[in-house]
Amino acid sequence: MKKYQWNAVPLEQLNDKRKQEEIRRPKWGTSKICARAAILFEIRLGMAVMITSHIPAKLVVTVPPSERQNKGERMTRILLLGLDPETVDFSDPALPPGMSVEKIHAGIAVAMKQFTDRGWESDLCSIRPDKTAGPAIERQLRSTNYDCVVVGGGVRLPPRNLALFELVINAIRKAAPGAAIAFNTRPDDSADAAARWVAAGTRAL
Repeated sequence: MKKYQWNAVPLEQLNDKRKQEEIRRPKWGTSKICARAAILFEIRLGMAVMITSHIPAKLVVTVPPSERQNKGERMTRILLLGLDPETVDFSDPALPPGMSVEKIHAGIAVAMKQFTDRGWESDLCSIRPDKTAGPAIERQLRSTNYDCVVVGGGVRLPPRNLALFELVINAIRKAAPGAAIAFNTRPDDSADAAARWVAAGTRAL
């Protein structure tokens, strides 16, 4: 585990030029630039804690969901949208081989856990391939704000579902025009699909 140096300093000293970020090349001669970065955390009595270490200049800090909720920050929210597993035709050659209702349910469970592990909130919307699909999607999307909608392979891959796929995309654009749209190839790679479009519960310093 990397060791860090902790120093407590008065907040009024934080503007001291000596505390500014110091950029220099590492001793081993690589061209990668490192920075002496400081993360400042306000604490009581007008003090701050500085953690300093030689780390890459671009620093990304993962904030656990509970901490962001306590600070009143809105969490990233993902909607996993796919066919009701009971309505999927597993004989369709366009689908990954070996899929079944049980495997889809298991994959969805994996996906929802992966969303949580990345610091995201998530919901599941299962639709049927009929006239109820559009209203169901719009109703779900209008219930809250989503940063990304992951559309399942069962909707997108089979050629016979082209009209349904168009309906899904247009319903998303209508009800959640600000949401990114991502596509998975199977339920358990849904988090990777969403990660192509949203930050994984992090903020850059």
